[in-house]
Amino acid sequence: MPVKEIMPPIKYRPDSEVDPIEESVAYVTHQWFQLLMPVKSTCYRCKAESPVVHVPWGDPMGEVLAFGNPRLLRRGNRKAHDITKETVAAFAAAGWKYQLRRAYCPTCKGLGSVP
Repeated sequence: MPVKEIMPPIKYRPDSEVDPIEESVAYVTHQWFQLLMPVKSTCYRCKAESPVVHVPWGDPMGEVLAFGNPRLLRRGNRKAHDITKETVAAFAAAGWKYQLRRAYCPTCKGLGSVP
């Protein structure tokens, strides 16, 4: 007597679903293990300390907080990776405004000096 299949086999449609191999590769290379560096700042106006936020940190010589400065991105024979967007986003998630040479707490956000 033949055995009936309870559920049909799952078919992956490449146009509508993610390939399981690509999904696992993306997970292993980007989410499974990440080097993070704890960063803390002080408010420029009221001197309050920020909470510790974690920013991605790979190779110490390859990660730079450059704020788009091309001279800071060139280190030796290779180009460094700018982690400015990740750092600003991490501080924004904590409620802080993080800028070049200045950081503002949630109560002082937008109250910087006007030249």
